[in-house]
Amino acid sequence: MIKCFNSNSCSFEDTKKCFSPVDIVFIIDTSSSIGLHFETQIKFVKAVFGMFKHGPSRIAIITYGNGAHIFRRLKAFKQKEFLQELDSLLYDPHQPRETSIRDAVALGEEVLSTGEEYSSRVKVLITFVDQLLRVNDGWRMRVTERGIKVFSVNLRSKESTSDKPETDTSTTHTAEVASPVDLPLVLPQFLNLLCDRAAPKECFLPVNLAFLIDTHFFNENHQQLMFETLKSFIKEVAKGLGLSKTFSRLMVIYFNQEDTFLAIRYKGIRDDNHLNEVIDRMGYPPKTQGSTIASLPIKEKGVQIIVVAIGRSPSDRELLPLATTKENLYRVATFEQLSKTVQPLSIHICKQIDPKLCDIPTDVVFTVDASDAISLDELDQVKLFLKRSALSIGIG
Repeated sequence: MIKCFNSNSCSFEDTKKCFSPVDIVFIIDTSSSIGLHFETQIKFVKAVFGMFKHGPSRIAIITYGNGAHIFRRLKAFKQKEFLQELDSLLYDPHQPRETSIRDAVALGEEVLSTGEEYSSRVKVLITFVDQLLRVNDGWRMRVTERGIKVFSVNLRSKESTSDKPETDTSTTHTAEVASPVDLPLVLPQFLNLLCDRAAPKECFLPVNLAFLIDTHFFNENHQQLMFETLKSFIKEVAKGLGLSKTFSRLMVIYFNQEDTFLAIRYKGIRDDNHLNEVIDRMGYPPKTQGSTIASLPIKEKGVQIIVVAIGRSPSDRELLPLATTKENLYRVATFEQLSKTVQPLSIHICKQIDPKLCDIPTDVVFTVDASDAISLDELDQVKLFLKRSALSIGIG
């Protein structure tokens, strides 16, 4: 990735680093009173797992309701197998409430505090609390005094705090979930607790990714081949950005001189297979007439538009109104020269970011103008350029 030490100085760092080992215990309420929010808990566990490239080294799930029990405990993280086992909880009958959360927390403490070799790892206890029941939170202080971070999700709250400023301490945070649909909104709060105070350089957040496609691109020959190539490109970029690992939003927009057409708007992609299914259902773009270079529908405050032009046409004069600034216009003579633009473009993007936020991901949209028919070899050069640019600015 690129690290900015100040607004004029950026250096490249290893992009292969991922999360440091973390020990996480989830405490899940299996009582019958929790109702629909039982599935909410399972979804949250899955979402948290998806935020790790290689996952925590130790995971435990403790259920309570009819006694506190360790449902699963793993020392080696295997995401696919673990998530399959997690689904089996959904089919277990809910138990009557007999056990308090204090008993489950005590068991969680024991799990997190076992083994001297794990003493230096970040430890997080995640609890789900039925807000309609009165729960004594006296255990929080005892847990945090032992160096364990606590993230508590209050279920069935009267209002969601997903948009409220954080007021909790550096070791505890409480998120309010008014309904199951609010669950994705509290994930960034969890990352703030885990990442910003544990290993901020090794974290990534959900992104809003939009592909803006000029429909004039499909007026040339080999339309079906171009459409399949486009879908493959969107899949590749989306997977590289980790859309299947976070509650990210994916949009595909067709546009021309007269109108814009929403092809995909999706939030909450479960995995790579689900991502493929979503994109494969994308409708074929409508036909249009004429050049559309001046109608790119992204003129919004705070959005940086960077234009990479290949060849002599269109002219700089035509392209400058499209780019946010003159410095955001890059030009190369041929497709083969795109690779030479990757590093200066990456550094330029880095300089646009506040140095204090440089380790926080930036939403980047690549818009490719392919109004003139190009060969498959040239399209491959564009794809290679996009890959290198994304890696250089630390995407994914």
